[in-house]
Amino acid sequence: MLSALLTFLISGCQSGMSYRATDLPSELAARPAFSGQQFDLSQLGNTGAGADLIQPQDTLKVLVTSGNDEDESKESELSVTQEGTIDIPYVGQVQVAGLTESQAANAVRNASVQRQIFMRPSVSVMFAQKHMHQVIVGGAVENPGKYDIRASASTLATAVLAAGGLSEKASSQITVHQPGSRTVASAGNGEILQTGFEPSTKATSPKILQVNLLSPATTQTASKNSLPDGTVITVREQPARYVTVMGLTGNRNIEMPYDREYRLLDALAQAGGPRFSPWIANKLKIVRPHPQTGEAVTIRAYLGEAQRNRDVNIPLSPGDVVSVEETPLTFTISTISALIGVGRNALTAGTF
Repeated sequence: MLSALLTFLISGCQSGMSYRATDLPSELAARPAFSGQQFDLSQLGNTGAGADLIQPQDTLKVLVTSGNDEDESKESELSVTQEGTIDIPYVGQVQVAGLTESQAANAVRNASVQRQIFMRPSVSVMFAQKHMHQVIVGGAVENPGKYDIRASASTLATAVLAAGGLSEKASSQITVHQPGSRTVASAGNGEILQTGFEPSTKATSPKILQVNLLSPATTQTASKNSLPDGTVITVREQPARYVTVMGLTGNRNIEMPYDREYRLLDALAQAGGPRFSPWIANKLKIVRPHPQTGEAVTIRAYLGEAQRNRDVNIPLSPGDVVSVEETPLTFTISTISALIGVGRNALTAGTF
């Protein structure tokens, strides 16, 4: 490993691509860290708005009383059709999709009076069962698992929120596997050839949607995409990211944080700092692979400047090698210290 690092550093020294930290071209700068926990999930669709509104395929409990004391109440459990209506005995079809329970009760009451079925009816409407979609959310979320979410709010945002949101290790990449609907009834005898789907469901093919949270185009597409029942969502984890620190400091491979930028002085501090005072060991070098070609790029900086100027204390990229460089003064001090150490050892050995 040390041999590989030395080879990499030597190639960096020989490379013609060398810059001061303050003159680094934007294409060579470290990419901003992605923080899933700070990402606005509302960019991926509504986050549950309208969950209490009546939707197609809901089941409602409807109680209608004529208003006359001698008449009995009539209670029915009714399914909301795909067109958003319920068929009430004696009253007929009433549009209720998109309404709250109390608004639906008023709609049934008004229809009863307008159609001269009842004069002063008393009506109540309650949910007997809400139509839900089951989705599986896995990968870099706080609570991976299987969740039932409201069919009317079946968006990527709602599903990820149901799983507790993105974890600190979440990358910007999400894969959405949507199952196809495989329905159908035989024209001859009406048998359902494949179970698990209503005969009225249109046949569709499975679909895979790749969402990059850093791409407005893909997040916009995701926000307009309703998740069908049985969707599987996988949030990819960011791979571990490392920088190497060496030279006149502790030689270490350091894992970078996932959710924030990691700067030059952060790495030096975590490695234990320079072995000498900053005014003696002041010369720093960062060797960074070019993002397109892989060629070693040398970035030069000075410790004192980095402590005073944030533009010199640059963010690091995964794979960077940070070196606290030897100088004539540090070499001289190290040599004298080594000679003194040898002399002390010789004197100590001579006393026995």
